[in-house]
Amino acid sequence: MAKRFRFRLDTILRLRKRILEERQVVVAKRLQAIAIEQGLVSQARELLADEAVESRAMQGQGSVNVSHLRSYRMHSLYLGSVISECNARMAAHERELERERQEMVEASVAVKAIEKLKERRLQRHQRQLAKEEQMQQEEFYAQMHFPRGERQAVREIARS
Repeated sequence: MAKRFRFRLDTILRLRKRILEERQVVVAKRLQAIAIEQGLVSQARELLADEAVESRAMQGQGSVNVSHLRSYRMHSLYLGSVISECNARMAAHERELERERQEMVEASVAVKAIEKLKERRLQRHQRQLAKEEQMQQEEFYAQMHFPRGERQAVREIARS
């Protein structure tokens, strides 16, 4: 009966795969945080543009509403600060994303190295099984077709 293939580093492979999955989750969360920040920036820019259009429309009517201009100016300064804060957070997220992606790549390389080792060991195991099976078949053939004295010579030839 053929021996079953058992890879001794399976535990390490599972651990490295789990680490890789964790790194992928971290990168996905970081990308989600960047997308949220980009959404905030686009919303603030849209509000700023809408208010600019509204302010121009009010100025075109002829009379100037000073309190409205003041509130527009304050709100546009606020939106500008929101945009710059979001951009700063996005830059920080992108720096962290680069580091996290590098960690994910390293984890992926570690998993692939162990998987390649497992594949090579499996191929070696299969070759060894095929060789053992061939030797058993030759032994069986020798027992069936050769007298006892000649069997020893056939065994020696088969092993060489």
